[in-house]
Amino acid sequence: MNPDSQLSEDDLLHALFEESFEEENEVLKENPFFHSLLEDEKRYTDYCLIATGGMKNIFKVFDKKTGRHVALARLRDEIPVEIYENFLLEARLTSLLEHPNIISVHDIGLNSKDEPYFTMELKVGDSLKDIIQSLHNQQSEYVQKFSLHDLLNIFIKICDAVAYAHSKSVIHLDLKPGNIQIGTYGEVLVCDWGLGKVIGNTVFNNYEDLMLNPD
Repeated sequence: MNPDSQLSEDDLLHALFEESFEEENEVLKENPFFHSLLEDEKRYTDYCLIATGGMKNIFKVFDKKTGRHVALARLRDEIPVEIYENFLLEARLTSLLEHPNIISVHDIGLNSKDEPYFTMELKVGDSLKDIIQSLHNQQSEYVQKFSLHDLLNIFIKICDAVAYAHSKSVIHLDLKPGNIQIGTYGEVLVCDWGLGKVIGNTVFNNYEDLMLNPD
């Protein structure tokens, strides 16, 4: 055989790599979940408005990447672009407060219209405001479910969340029953940190620490 017609060692390795890569692609095609992560498609679908605040709307949406429902916060249509930065900083501040009794932020981004949004765990249950009102009205379901002991446990969890935030030099500034969610299984979440401020000698040393892409 003519040596010039033979494949070099490098050519053989390259051919082997190409064959392996093609086999890998074939395997991935048989994994729809993996393939769905590569598709250029809208991540959040099935928008359902569940709450409206002073500046933002909260939607229940389906997250295609994780296969679960989450809460998506978005500014109301009439809110000017000057507010965008504060809205994103709220999301960033909340995401840095990692505590079991503070609502978790999953994702922060801009939609196709360059409008900011962030997603959070979807709250299931009642606000503390609703519970207090139901207890005041002597609704039997709530009277049976929320004893004095249960209410004290809720209060302690709220104090734990606030104490943790204060340890990070963060104050809520809008702490009220309407901003505290009580889950179906007794979860307590302090929510809506839109007015939160970092004060004094802080763990978050400066403005850049709260930016989406700090240096």
